[in-house]
Amino acid sequence: MLNRKSHKSTQRTYNQWANLENCPAEFAQLLNAITRLRGPATYFDGPFLLSADDARELRASLARMADHVSGRVFGTNERGPFRLIATRALESGEMLSEDDYSVFPQPSASTGGKRQQ
Repeated sequence: MLNRKSHKSTQRTYNQWANLENCPAEFAQLLNAITRLRGPATYFDGPFLLSADDARELRASLARMADHVSGRVFGTNERGPFRLIATRALESGEMLSEDDYSVFPQPSASTGGKRQQ
């Protein structure tokens, strides 16, 4: 995620991370919600509609997300395995490199060679 070059690619990657059940879906929903608010809040390209209750809910969700990420980074919360998608046939016990797995499904003939996202 640190190599993402745009808000949209970060959001898409985090949504897929949640789809793989590597984090609570609440956090992907949080990023989706603040993404919808970004244009009106930053560029005044529409009405900025956010109630005080919704703002408090977003802030609470953000605090839970920060605790979750911090716990994953520093090992203070549950450390289960991550789910990833193999990019090739794998054998039991085989060492993997970063080219052997992905968060996104790989391109196929049925997608016209484009990666599904």
